[in-house]
Amino acid sequence: METKRKLTSAFVKKDFSDIEKRTEIYDTDVSGFILRITRTGYKSYAFRYWYDGQSRQFTIEKADQISLKEARDIARDCRELVRQGKDPAMERRENREAKPKTFLQVIDEYKVKHFKILKQTTKDDYVRRLNYFIDGYGKNRLKRPIKNFKRSELLNWLEGIAEDAPTNAQRLQALLSSVFTFAIDREYIQNNVVKGISFKEYKEKAETKQVNVAFDEDEVQRLWQSFEQYNGLAGSLFMLLMILGQRSGETRLMKWQDIDFENKLWTIISKDTKTENKHEVPLPSLAVDVLLQLKRKTGDQKFVFNSNVKPNTPIVHPSKASQRIRERSKVSEFNPHSLRTTFVTWQAKLETPKHITSKLVNHGKDSEGSSVTEIYDKHDYIPAKRKALNLWNKKLYTIITGEKAKVHRLLS
Repeated sequence: METKRKLTSAFVKKDFSDIEKRTEIYDTDVSGFILRITRTGYKSYAFRYWYDGQSRQFTIEKADQISLKEARDIARDCRELVRQGKDPAMERRENREAKPKTFLQVIDEYKVKHFKILKQTTKDDYVRRLNYFIDGYGKNRLKRPIKNFKRSELLNWLEGIAEDAPTNAQRLQALLSSVFTFAIDREYIQNNVVKGISFKEYKEKAETKQVNVAFDEDEVQRLWQSFEQYNGLAGSLFMLLMILGQRSGETRLMKWQDIDFENKLWTIISKDTKTENKHEVPLPSLAVDVLLQLKRKTGDQKFVFNSNVKPNTPIVHPSKASQRIRERSKVSEFNPHSLRTTFVTWQAKLETPKHITSKLVNHGKDSEGSSVTEIYDKHDYIPAKRKALNLWNKKLYTIITGEKAKVHRLLS
């Protein structure tokens, strides 16, 4: 059904979910400019024109993705192209083929246009996940044309996440799929290369595997020896996970600019933490020594654990390295998360108060009651966290060397 009227923003925002058939409303202000409404109430803008003796239609945008004024201006531009003897649809196609959009440009455009219709909480969640993807995958790598990205490379990256966090990988996949669909709608690409990727097997594995493993002294010693002998950044990563007890994903994102060697402090910015709260981690001597060794390897890069093959990009989840450590150490239950569990368990053995341990590992909620939290939230936790980490530093030194902890450092 066709009709005419001067389109207004108020009219476009009306609920049309009860219309009986598809309707096209021609704007009386700009000839050829149309508001299309489907039987389900879906609205979009288009421009209808004649070219080469045929009636053609140029789809402008979904009505909830662009303002009426913006759509009308595009329609006017289309009319000018037709006046010049050009086909607007062909012009758009040639422009997109001549200047392919990069993945990063599509993400930026997606945020500008798609986020308009989202609730603030959903928008915040999407921003956090997209930032996680950009930092983790590498901003420079995302400057390639989105049409050149293959399913295999994105699958490999997502599987690295799924090894440790399958649910997070699935949510990232869903968001990236939405970005690719957005790009398809705008004819930047033809295929959604991440559509249909499932991490069911990883989720089932995560549900059945034992994650709350705390290693005894003999296992800690054997693991540390394997970490030292490992030829690669993963060995140093595992050392820091054992020393500091932080999350593997957050530690892999460690940046040199966030390390304060003078005050022996690592600051994890809010967007890099699971809890979305800035987290400060004191650095005991063992951690400082590991970092100084790494400084000689990756000090000129952005990330402490920078990929050897991808500049300014962190290493992916070390699943292969974990397997090799299990084989070399003969500790069959080893996995990166178990180092965090071991850290928490040893803090309990060293009689560290639960609320301090909770602050150390940046749990979402304190382990103690609210009354205790209220008292301690008025204090600076850094001294208490530093004391607890130094106690574990001494104990760990004793375990891995068989000697009492001394003033000198283990590594130099």
